[in-house]
Amino acid sequence: HINPIDYSFYTEEEINILTEETEEVTNSGFDNANYDLIVSEGDILGSATSYEGRYYSANPETVSRYRIIKKLGNGMFGQVFKAIDLTKNKEVALKILKSKSGYFRQGMLEAIILSILNDVYDADGSKHSVRMYDHFLYCNHLCIVFELLGQNLYEIICENDYTGFNIMTVRKIMTQLLQNLEMLYDAHIVHCDIKPENILFTPDGNLK
Repeated sequence: HINPIDYSFYTEEEINILTEETEEVTNSGFDNANYDLIVSEGDILGSATSYEGRYYSANPETVSRYRIIKKLGNGMFGQVFKAIDLTKNKEVALKILKSKSGYFRQGMLEAIILSILNDVYDADGSKHSVRMYDHFLYCNHLCIVFELLGQNLYEIICENDYTGFNIMTVRKIMTQLLQNLEMLYDAHIVHCDIKPENILFTPDGNLK
């Protein structure tokens, strides 16, 4: 990270850097100027891989490790990547928060809330809360691992040329949204950012 090369140590192929590159770096060279972790395609992150990156070679049976596939998006909080869980051999979404204390505190609160919802108020997933699989600290970044979901509601509305949905689809969306809000009410949690961008679909067409 501090003195990066533009080809893979193993394959000698060109490395595809997925994070926005800036002239200045922060966090001892691990981050760009925006405090986003500099991530490349093929990098391996995990609870036992701090400061090792793509050159880590421990036994995948004993640690949680995630190989980066591609970037899914980014925002004020940080970046989200599609990754492979090398222990369970399944695709996940890996959210990497910025390496600033405020984002760490907010991220830990998010992880705590999701743990409570997943384990207590929506243990079977019937209330449509997103499933959190793991969270860990990597190079001063809080990383949260989620189930991999599909498009969000706003993207689908755009693809539909803003023509709206039929009444049965609207009824299904609203029913599942209200089921989730009822669960949050029981857990004494207020969702302060309900919007189409934060409502995602599972492969079977349900909401999260």
